[in-house]
Amino acid sequence: MKVKVISENEKKTKILMTETTPEEANAIRRTIISEVPVLAIEDVVVVNNSSAMYDEMIALRLGLIPLKTDLKLLNLPEKCSCKGKGCNKCRVEYFLKEKGPKVVYSGDLKTETGFEPVFKDIPITKLMEGQEVNIKCIAVLGKGLEHTKWSPGLAVHSYVPVINVKKHTEKEAKECIKHCDCEAIKLEKGKIVIDNDKLIYSEIKDSCLDACKNILDVKWDDTRIIMTIEPWGQIDAKTMFNEATKILKENYEEFLKEIKKLN
Repeated sequence: MKVKVISENEKKTKILMTETTPEEANAIRRTIISEVPVLAIEDVVVVNNSSAMYDEMIALRLGLIPLKTDLKLLNLPEKCSCKGKGCNKCRVEYFLKEKGPKVVYSGDLKTETGFEPVFKDIPITKLMEGQEVNIKCIAVLGKGLEHTKWSPGLAVHSYVPVINVKKHTEKEAKECIKHCDCEAIKLEKGKIVIDNDKLIYSEIKDSCLDACKNILDVKWDDTRIIMTIEPWGQIDAKTMFNEATKILKENYEEFLKEIKKLN
């Protein structure tokens, strides 16, 4: 498999995978969503909560706040040298101590580490005059297989289109281009022209395919696959992809070991 980043920003990254198969791409996609570990609040100790919201609801909201994660500095509890007892290599402490009147946001969570909330404006609860919350939280690495709060983001994949242009009139071409905003499909001298280099960067909408069905013969190349990754912010898309391939390799090697035991 060959991999190339074709577009990238904080919210979305597109990766072109060539010389691959749909099965390989789907295995990476599923691993990104369910097995790449990130940090999330797991244990909540409520010292005081006089707000109108139940302790359990506050704990639920705290658990769903995305937290900055560095997989080089943190270990999964079960793989840590402390054997899951809890140390600064596998757990992060947060403190929430606020008095009303005010709205308590995710940005009010305090920690002595650099693993701060990704978003500072997620509301947790509202405090009236005289109300307060005093809470201690413990965050650990986990996987989306166990709970979605440990999922690092979304990942989807699609095939690169292969378009063949049929014979058509200038009138048909103009009608087609009127409904098609794909950068790879253009009108030149009364004819529809396909820019194959831009096809991997473009999205072809159903409205375009419907309007141009008499002109465009669209097929899909399942050996060239575009993976679109949208992180929640705990880790970036490249880390998500690289960690997924690493985990897949480890899982495969473990599978081979188990097979050898059976033989």
